Amino acid sequence: MVREWASIHRDELAANWEQVQVPEQPGADRAAAMNASRITITNVEPLAERWVRLTFADGAVHEVDLSVLLEAGGVFAPIRDDRAIFEAVTVDPEFGTVVWPGDIDLDPDVLRGDQTPASAPAPPRRVIQTA
Repeated sequence: MVREWASIHRDELAANWEQVQVPEQPGADRAAAMNASRITITNVEPLAERWVRLTFADGAVHEVDLSVLLEAGGVFAPIRDDRAIFEAVTVDPEFGTVVWPGDIDLDPDVLRGDQTPASAPAPPRRVIQTA
């Protein structure tokens, strides 16, 4: 889903990026947001029920219960209903998030707990290791 959206909006994103570029000034301190790395998932491991263990690029490890998110059905129905499909989850290295066959993915900010899902309550999580 993220990949499809980015493909559709590629030109718009590039134009917006050009508008916000600030010329480099010698000795100028860049805004922290420009240097902050985005949330990136580097490893995913399916666990019991609909839980996954996620390793983030900063070293944090969280276990997240995806059952609430998957209950929405729709594109998530096969992942919810078929354990083999659920276990086919991998990390998309280009977008730094989890993905299932058919390019079904979830927002890494939601999985980390930094954002709330648009259409469901925040998924339960356990922080195994902090960053």
